[in-house]
Amino acid sequence: MIKNYFKLAIRNLWKNKLITGTNLIGLTLGISCSLLLLLYVQYEYNMDDFIPEKENTYFLYGIQTGVNSRKVGLSAEGDYKDLSNNYAGVKETAIIRNNRSDFYPENNSTKKLSIDYWYASSNFFEFFGLPLIEGNAAQVLSDPSSIVITESTAIALFGTSNAIGKTVNMSGTSTDKSLVVRGIAADIKNSHIKFKAIVPWEMTFPDGSQPTKGLAYSLYTYIKTTSGASIDEIRTLKNERLAKAPGFNGDFSYEFLPVTDMYLKSGDIQFMSFSSGSASAIQTLLFIAIIILLVACINYINLQTAKGARRSLEVGVRKVMGAHRGQLIRQFLGEAILITIISAVFSILLIDLGLSSFNQLTGKEFTTAALMNEGLLPVLFGIVLFTALFSGLYPALVLSSFQPSQALKASARESLKGGRARKTLMFVQFVISLFLITVTVIAFRQNQFLHQKDLGFNKDQVITFSVSTKNLNRNYRSFKSEIDAYPGVVASSVSTDVLGNGYTNNSGPMMSKTNPDLSAVTTIFGVDFDFIKTYDLELVSGRDFDMQSSSDSSALIVNQAFVNQLGLDNPMEDEVTLYNPNNRGMKIIGVVKDFHFQKLHQKISPVAFRIANRNLWNLSVNMKAENITETLAFLESKWAEFEPDQPFTYSFVNDDFARFYANENRLLKAISFFSIISIVLTALGLFGMVTFVIERKLKEIGIRKVLGASGTNINFIILKEFLVVLAIAACISIPLALGAGKEWLSNFAYTTSIGVMPFVVALVISLVIVLVTVGLQAIKAAKANPINALKSE
Repeated sequence: MIKNYFKLAIRNLWKNKLITGTNLIGLTLGISCSLLLLLYVQYEYNMDDFIPEKENTYFLYGIQTGVNSRKVGLSAEGDYKDLSNNYAGVKETAIIRNNRSDFYPENNSTKKLSIDYWYASSNFFEFFGLPLIEGNAAQVLSDPSSIVITESTAIALFGTSNAIGKTVNMSGTSTDKSLVVRGIAADIKNSHIKFKAIVPWEMTFPDGSQPTKGLAYSLYTYIKTTSGASIDEIRTLKNERLAKAPGFNGDFSYEFLPVTDMYLKSGDIQFMSFSSGSASAIQTLLFIAIIILLVACINYINLQTAKGARRSLEVGVRKVMGAHRGQLIRQFLGEAILITIISAVFSILLIDLGLSSFNQLTGKEFTTAALMNEGLLPVLFGIVLFTALFSGLYPALVLSSFQPSQALKASARESLKGGRARKTLMFVQFVISLFLITVTVIAFRQNQFLHQKDLGFNKDQVITFSVSTKNLNRNYRSFKSEIDAYPGVVASSVSTDVLGNGYTNNSGPMMSKTNPDLSAVTTIFGVDFDFIKTYDLELVSGRDFDMQSSSDSSALIVNQAFVNQLGLDNPMEDEVTLYNPNNRGMKIIGVVKDFHFQKLHQKISPVAFRIANRNLWNLSVNMKAENITETLAFLESKWAEFEPDQPFTYSFVNDDFARFYANENRLLKAISFFSIISIVLTALGLFGMVTFVIERKLKEIGIRKVLGASGTNINFIILKEFLVVLAIAACISIPLALGAGKEWLSNFAYTTSIGVMPFVVALVISLVIVLVTVGLQAIKAAKANPINALKSE
């Protein structure tokens, strides 16, 4: 019996080559695209899945309320010690803090690398379950002079991953430290913690100083709770202890985030240095994966039911010969399973060919082998089963329901079941296409807005680079003086931080001396006298810093958001203090127009500039646009003169800002690409539908032509059916797309207006698809000789 079903299926697929080819193309595209997207979504949701006891592991952060409301990811060493010693429900704690330094093999400074590394407590590898290729997880960080490097770092430094026992020099601004490699870690990609090296928290420089002392109030704290312990009870007790602290004013509380949410749900926490994704982006891609598969299945359903008239005679004959409905259902369902399996095989081949392009689109490094490990085959099996049943069951039920008395009458075959259902499914396809096109256009317009918005300062010809090297750290003033004299340089400035990083190393509450009840959590930039000029910040009142004025060393320049939040009517006549109203007051000498130094997801926050005498780690150079190439060559030569041991590396501020929106750009590209796939599938299904609708109307068209109907009239009659469905779909999709667009834009503090353009574009594109797909077939039918349609069957 199964052999017979298989033969019949092959025969029918081969007989109806147009339908078979259309279904194969549609299902192959649908399965391959949805499979890739589902695997990507699964990968993102499974980030940090390897952490031991992950369901009991949490990240500590703080919530500040009131006018200065924000979430802060940094905690203090005191919090770490408190959680380690005073809570019965806390099983284990760990601390980490990121940094960046130059490392090179002992006695080989020519192989110097600038590396992102983390200071970490000695239990780091056991706590997070990060795999070691070599070394004991419990001991690799027990020695303050040890270091663990990743396999790729070992190869970059030593040319081999066999680096245990070798010495690495850490190059600081004032002193070096020799560290012995005690472990080789695997290069981990599915973790929110990205690193090239791990250094013990207790590390000390040869002069006895401990670099982590400067991080005592800016580290990241994790805890593991004991089995059955309530994180709510730990949080309550932690906040009760905080409430008893001297000077506590009730505007701060502690919270714990499950470590499994660190990657996708920590985007609203400030001062985070972790790899992160976007939950909304993943949900969007999951939605598109389902949509693509749904559209492919709808195409199959439509085409199978559309050709029902052709197969009605077959059904009638088989029923007269004694076939039961169950046998017919199994036959038609078997055809759906067979074509789905063939499509799945083609999908694997298509994925293998397009995987590199998919990686570029998503920013990942998937391989076919890795996808197998991520569950490609089980997911593929699930998709095949769902697709076969969803797309094959309805046509099987419809086709097997034909009554022999009706199915065997040629005159009755035109009115067999399925027409209303096909229109409903076509309607769903149009709604999906209109929705996706509209949302894509809204996202595209917002992306353009992000890149074109005036940020309030010059970012186009400004480069930044670090001067915290051993040589330049002592001579940056001489270096700056020489480059300022170059004709291609407009201005330069040394500062603690630069615009383009998104946040600074310093922030705190500032308050007015005359009204200390009002405060503003302020981002504080430590700068020199030329910073305002270098970045072309616009002064709206007051003046710039003046090197000739000795009082300016303790003065401030603030932005408009600072003035507004503190309610300063006459800012130049007031003094403000940092942290405490009893601290020494600082006079405001100037107010700059608000500018965006953070992502446009956030509203402009209060900013203050103050003259810094130390920790001036970065140099910004504003260059004349017409001399950029020559100026860069000059800077590189001057760098080699002052810092011969290290290559000259720099970045443009506009490129740094572009990195803020890397996730949005990738998401937009992914949405656009897969939306196009969905639209192509819709057009493909529409083409197949139109072919068979017109085939069934050939006699009607012939009669109309004989009675004098023009080609235009015939085209309109055929088009009208599809245009009505499109118009109804537009009425449904517009409010859905409007709601989704508003939800997307709610992630940004500054947005473009939605307007009518996205909806017009969606309607025009959909109308063009209908006119081209339906119109071409209608014209072909209208031009056909009516005699061929009206002659005897």
